[in-house]
Amino acid sequence: MFDETPNNTFGSRLMQKFYETADPVVELRDKKDEYELVAEVPGMSSEDIEIRLSDGMLRLSGEKSESHVEEGESFMFSERHYGSFERAIKLPSGIDHEKISADAKDGLLTIHIPKSAEARQKERKIPIRAN
Repeated sequence: MFDETPNNTFGSRLMQKFYETADPVVELRDKKDEYELVAEVPGMSSEDIEIRLSDGMLRLSGEKSESHVEEGESFMFSERHYGSFERAIKLPSGIDHEKISADAKDGLLTIHIPKSAEARQKERKIPIRAN
C-alpha cells in the first residue's frame, strides 16, 4: 500500500491522490429557525468562494491558489490542496430563499438558511405511546 520510493515522507500514492482532489467537507445542521451549512475552507478568503442557489441546490465553488515559493526554496512534501472545487448540496424544502446569508471566519464558511414561516408552523412534536 505504501509507495515503494525510499524515503517517501509523503506516504502512499492513494493518500496523495486524496489530498490532490479533496473538496471542502461540509455539515448541515437543523436548528430551530434555520438550517446552517458549515464548510471547511482553510486558507481561502471570501473573494475566493462563490455561493449560488438554483432549483433547491446550493452550489459552493472556489479556487485556492498555490502559495508563492521564494527562490531557493523547495518542498520536502506538501499535503496542502490547491485548485478549484465545486460542491452541490440539495437543500431541504421550506426555506426562505431571500434571507440566505453567509459569513467566513477562521477557515469556516457558514451559510445561514432560514426556514420559511410556513415550514416552522408545520413542525410539531409527535407523542410516543407506551405499550
